[in-house]
Amino acid sequence: MKKRLRFLSAVCSFALAVSALPLAAHAASATWTGTNGTSWGEVLNWNPNNTFPNANTDIATFNGVASSFNQPNVGDTIYSVNGLVFETGGWTISGGTGRVTLANGGSQIKAGVNTISANLRFGASNQPVKISPGATLLATGQVDVFRRMYIEGGGTLVYNGSHLASAQYGLTLRTPTATPTGTTLLLNHTALSTNGGSATPGSNANYNVGDGTILGGTAGATFTASLATVQVGSGGTLAPGGNGTYGAEIESFNVSTNDANVQMLSGSILSIQLGATSGINDLLAITSTSATGGYLDLTAGNVTLDLWGDINQAVGDYTFATFDTVAGGSANYGTFGTVKYNGAPLSPALGTITYNTNSIMLTIIPEPASLALLGLGGAMIALRRQRA
Repeated sequence: MKKRLRFLSAVCSFALAVSALPLAAHAASATWTGTNGTSWGEVLNWNPNNTFPNANTDIATFNGVASSFNQPNVGDTIYSVNGLVFETGGWTISGGTGRVTLANGGSQIKAGVNTISANLRFGASNQPVKISPGATLLATGQVDVFRRMYIEGGGTLVYNGSHLASAQYGLTLRTPTATPTGTTLLLNHTALSTNGGSATPGSNANYNVGDGTILGGTAGATFTASLATVQVGSGGTLAPGGNGTYGAEIESFNVSTNDANVQMLSGSILSIQLGATSGINDLLAITSTSATGGYLDLTAGNVTLDLWGDINQAVGDYTFATFDTVAGGSANYGTFGTVKYNGAPLSPALGTITYNTNSIMLTIIPEPASLALLGLGGAMIALRRQRA
């Protein structure tokens, strides 16, 4: 009996000793504290402090005044999470050769400007990255879209990184049906899409710009597979150039496709800003390796051209779209259904739109008073000649 009691006592003592030991780190949702440095994989940097997010079901949350915390660094390790949630702005996730993989659809950027300079991978299909109105996510590292990435919610994603590639599908801009507000994607470094797909909204390897969303930036996109292109749906806007903060306001947006065109579907918008003098303006430049070349496809009809410039815009030609239809060919690419200048219908007295084989341009014409002065000047010269 005494031996049995001593045995039970030893077992209980061992159990108590084990329970007093720190729990082994295991993956779970947690909030960043940064109390023991910057390492993502340090359990003491998270609350609860016996774990760190590293599973496809985990959420990594960042909250509080970001400047008062150590900022997280993934180093050379790959961490996979359900999503990242930024409750506040000012956070930066950095890293070395490692990355953060977003395995599912749990990412939310709720406020401010947050930066991911570490490598980033979108690993699952149809996963939404929800960016609230007024919030911005800056992706400045290498971004890999393994399947399809959806951006929604009304905020802005700015890609300033060194590499963005879509290996299987593409990037889709969308807004929830209940809140069709302006989600924006700015490609300030050329994005590469290497896999093909059909040319319908929401399908493979397309940059699909849906209702209330904006695609722009100072670089553009390159597609190497067939039927892969930029497609702007009803209510969507293609707006070359930056937004005044994360890119040059007036700039080129270049789209290189294999055998497809940049498609503007019915109800879509092309937004172009004009500079101070002739020839300075946003430019949509389209190239294609197909036998017939590429062009801006307006054949769906009911496409709006929004032009933005000065009240007294400088006289001259502003070529805002170029493409490479075959030499001597004549692309039937349609016309804009509505042309606006600073939100109002373009007055023929201000300028005209010309559709050329390989370009589309706006020509600002002199004001009637200027023409009258020119006419008066010509008459005075003729009079002087007669007197001479």
